[in-house]
Amino acid sequence: MVDKKSQAELMLAVGNRNDVDEGERDLLAYAKSLSGNVWWLCGPDNGTVHAMRILRLFERMVSLEAIAQGCGHRFKSLPQNYSEEWLANHRRAFLFDDL
Repeated sequence: MVDKKSQAELMLAVGNRNDVDEGERDLLAYAKSLSGNVWWLCGPDNGTVHAMRILRLFERMVSLEAIAQGCGHRFKSLPQNYSEEWLANHRRAFLFDDL
């Protein structure tokens, strides 16, 4: 469980990114509290992607497709926002500030 102080600190840190829903907010607040680089986040949502960039945690994002492939699984079909291509496109757009 994430306390209200951590929730508020997260929302202050991401500024006016009001498209971060409560579940994402709590997950990101928890992620920010972790020390070290032993975690990855699969957040196939524009709000999460923007917040991760603002928090300078964007390199910690991973697609569900990449996780599955790492386990030896291949999806026959997958919603676009869970694909490695979707995440790669967001990474490229951020490099050029297109999002």
